[in-house]
Amino acid sequence: MAIQLVIDSVADLTHEEIHDTIILPLPVIIDGKEYIPFENLTPRQFYELQAQAKEFPKTSQVPYPVIESTFRKIIEDGNKVCAIFIGSKHSGTYNSACLARDNLIEEGVGTIEDYAIIDSKNVTFPLAALCLEARRLIDEGKMSLAEIEERVNYLVPRIHMRAVINDLTYLKKGGRISGVTHAFASLLGFKVVVKTGNNEIAPTNKVRGTKKGLMIVVDTFKNEDVDFSLPFYAGHSNDPELGKEMVSLFEKETGQKVALTVDIGPVVGAHAGPGCTGVCWFVK
Repeated sequence: MAIQLVIDSVADLTHEEIHDTIILPLPVIIDGKEYIPFENLTPRQFYELQAQAKEFPKTSQVPYPVIESTFRKIIEDGNKVCAIFIGSKHSGTYNSACLARDNLIEEGVGTIEDYAIIDSKNVTFPLAALCLEARRLIDEGKMSLAEIEERVNYLVPRIHMRAVINDLTYLKKGGRISGVTHAFASLLGFKVVVKTGNNEIAPTNKVRGTKKGLMIVVDTFKNEDVDFSLPFYAGHSNDPELGKEMVSLFEKETGQKVALTVDIGPVVGAHAGPGCTGVCWFVK
């Protein structure tokens, strides 16, 4: 009886980056047309469409029937479900997964011991970090499903991230900041540093210039009780050069290596826009 890992597309991981894993996509609606990440919408294509869109792009949760049928097949094939999803306050996907589990158990499709449904309370590359750790534990084969669930839930509040948002236009379009704040910040060249976790995306610093923003990311890392036994991850939104600059600065200033840099996809990209980059790490 194997453990099947199931994640969603908000982790921004490709099948090449996380093997033997089912990735359930969150549909993206741009000007009334639905796109499916990694099927007919790459991150680069999303940002191209975003720049031309008349309306603010929208995302919906993974459809309930998709989740239920995925879980059903895994259990009926004689395996167990380990599912890690986008934070429950960012999407209804986690709650739908819990409902699917409960309904399937009521039908006699598995028992509660056959399911581990985890609320990552996160998005994009911090979510990816949790998914990749679960993948490693499954591959290692030393832990039961319950032990893996306990370990990932232990790590959920310990994943810390800082990212720099260069263009505040999309925060304004999404209603995250006012028009006055956007105009003032743009005039003075301000960039916003944000954090994720605990089911929120929140600003932590406002700085003048991208380089100062990148240093805030590095300085935050240096001042935390970092767990160096776990990998570090980075991400960027349609700006690989800026992503490389972030990683290079981080590695130079900390002496640590970034394990993987992911392309930030539509769910976070809709609000952050292009030109966002950051790093995440685990704390003790």
